[in-house]
Amino acid sequence: MFDSFLVHYILCTLPHQYALFKIYYNTHKDTWSINELLTMCVQEEERLIMKEREGELDYFWKEQEKSS
Repeated sequence: MFDSFLVHYILCTLPHQYALFKIYYNTHKDTWSINELLTMCVQEEERLIMKEREGELDYFWKEQEKSS
């Protein structure tokens, strides 16, 4: 019982960047343990970092095209 409360609390305190992650969790029928949540959060953070880097590269290439 405590684990499920803690998982719910952690999900509620995640920043807004994790909105899709929260939707994913809420649409699944399975409940996650704390260790599973931690693993999934790490994967989501890595995805968000890659997405941010891709945005930075897109910006860089657009600026390069403008100066050409």
